Amino acid sequence: MNLTCSDNKSYNISNLPTVPHLLVELLNLCHQEDVSFDKFAEMIGKDTGLTSRVMHIANTPAFRQWKDVSDLRRFLIVLGMHNLKTIVTTSAIEQFFYQFSSAFNHQLRQIWVRSICCANLCERLARLLNYHKPGEAFFAGLLHQSGMLILMMNDCDNYLQLLDSYYETPYSFCEQERALLQIDHCELGALLAQSWKLDSFIADAIQFQRAPVEELRSAPTLIKILAVAARFTGSRKPDDNPTALAIATELLGLTSETSLTCLQESLNISIAMLTALRIPNAASLINHQRESGQLPEDEHSAPQLRAAVRRIALSQAGAPGTSKDLITFAKQVRISICSVFPLQQLLLLSYDEKNNLLIPINDLELHQLDDLLWEDSDKKSRVVAALNSASEKTLTTNGATIADRQLLRLLDSSTASLIPLVYRNKKIGLIALGLGGEQSPLAVKDKALLSLFCEEIARRYATLNNTLDNSLGMGANRFRQLVHEISNPLSIINNYLYVLGKKLHHEDTAQEDLRTISEEIDRIGRILLHAGESSSGAKRSQDITNINELISDLDRILNNSLYSSGQIQSVLHLDKKLPPVRCSSDKLKQILINLLKNAAEALDCGGTIQVSTRDNIFQDQQRYIEITIKDNGPGIAPAVLQGLFSPVTSTKEGHSGLGLTVVNNLIKDLGGSISCFSSATGTEFKILLPRATG
Repeated sequence: MNLTCSDNKSYNISNLPTVPHLLVELLNLCHQEDVSFDKFAEMIGKDTGLTSRVMHIANTPAFRQWKDVSDLRRFLIVLGMHNLKTIVTTSAIEQFFYQFSSAFNHQLRQIWVRSICCANLCERLARLLNYHKPGEAFFAGLLHQSGMLILMMNDCDNYLQLLDSYYETPYSFCEQERALLQIDHCELGALLAQSWKLDSFIADAIQFQRAPVEELRSAPTLIKILAVAARFTGSRKPDDNPTALAIATELLGLTSETSLTCLQESLNISIAMLTALRIPNAASLINHQRESGQLPEDEHSAPQLRAAVRRIALSQAGAPGTSKDLITFAKQVRISICSVFPLQQLLLLSYDEKNNLLIPINDLELHQLDDLLWEDSDKKSRVVAALNSASEKTLTTNGATIADRQLLRLLDSSTASLIPLVYRNKKIGLIALGLGGEQSPLAVKDKALLSLFCEEIARRYATLNNTLDNSLGMGANRFRQLVHEISNPLSIINNYLYVLGKKLHHEDTAQEDLRTISEEIDRIGRILLHAGESSSGAKRSQDITNINELISDLDRILNNSLYSSGQIQSVLHLDKKLPPVRCSSDKLKQILINLLKNAAEALDCGGTIQVSTRDNIFQDQQRYIEITIKDNGPGIAPAVLQGLFSPVTSTKEGHSGLGLTVVNNLIKDLGGSISCFSSATGTEFKILLPRATG
């Protein structure tokens, strides 16, 4: 990903470096099975480069959910543990490939220590002033010199020389940057923060951290806090800085004694942070920089990182894929590639050998992708040319087919790199990478690393695809034929229903029943159409669903059929404040029908089935909607309970024993969970679904 400044100069911001020692510690975390998001948040929150990378990925179309930056842990939860470990691993591999010089690593450590000290001072000042988001102040301090990292990566030699003189003239350093590079680190850091589209003044705080005091008097509190903290931590001797003390008094109303107390407390916290990272002599490290403006050389971290990356390479070479479906696999590919390479968007396409089609795997859940495909006989398409030639191609609008142009539009790019996926000389798919409007092709070094990534992606994809094909129990081609054969009589039945409806008066009560039957037939068709989505890459539907309304409709239908024949009474307790949520109405209906049907069949004659909903259920700091289905039947035997959601041979005549397995899989597909409690007085199922209202 690139940033374009006011003078139209472009800066690569995708691979901001991380302190090697921190990467080593994070890699060690990745190998721990029971590690928590809190532990990752604690460590990532100490580094500007990794924080920037996480926020960039969390802001891409596949993961964007929040604009509040007060809690890094929430961003990490959005990404998921597997993707988080992928970001750490790929960051380490990418930094290993760059092989930074000792001078580069030295300046990187200087910026890192200043950023940690500034972040802690910002948070301490925010708490003292009762600023409502101290976590946001910490972020601002951590990122306040992120522009320096961008300049180091883009103009390394010239900028490193300038950084050597940082402590000589810290108050005029921005002017020196503009004289040399026509831009300063404050402006670049602000552009980076703006690119995340956060609901915060962080970008402004970074940009105006060195603004004159007279301009800062009327600024928001966050901007004043960073302006004061940056002046303290950016000087050679922060505790002997009359200028910073005077500014703290004028902008924040603090006495010199209070300011120095806050400074010392924040430095102590910074020492504790470095000690937690097992950095030797953390106290002397902070004090050495405070007294001399320099850090002692670090001779061990870079070799440790190289050794750790070599271990990763060896362990990853034979590691099996962890994905259970192509949607999840595509998301993991997106994270792996976008966290390392300067790309904003990519699409993974699957090759259907039996039908000679190239089909997008719709992990982005875009309706347009459902209708996009390429026949491998299309001689005009550049996409097909890349697939058939097994060689990388560049796609532009020049001479592109309509389908090729649609792909570029979905990538939001005028140029794309098309990389075929080949495994054991067999074409299995293609990755389309959006390169942006004016962005130059990937560097040679990036291409070499990307080639290694794609080889591993092809191997894992082939393994996953083979597993999915075997699990279907029939060939994909035969399955499609079967869907077509079943669809024909369903269409005929629907047509007869339409004719029958025309013969009845429009106010006849049977019209509602005919409508319900027609809707259920349509739902059967949709279930069949998407039954093979794990192998074809079809998207998971994301309708806006009114859960209470759906339950009420089902209750009416079942009261006129299944419940009435069994003399069953139904009771609804629906939370009226329940909002419409983003989930597949078809899948939720299928889940509820399975559970309600099981409950009815458990009641020999008579009995009650209760269905209730509740809003705002909190679990693991996430919000859910709860659906409860309870009956007063004889309960489920303990032996059956142990394998309740596993495929079994059903004891009920005419049943396959797959009902609750299907329910469990559908709920997982919706991002939810299900639990069951059963005793001699009845059975209760509780479903938690994400409260996704956007």
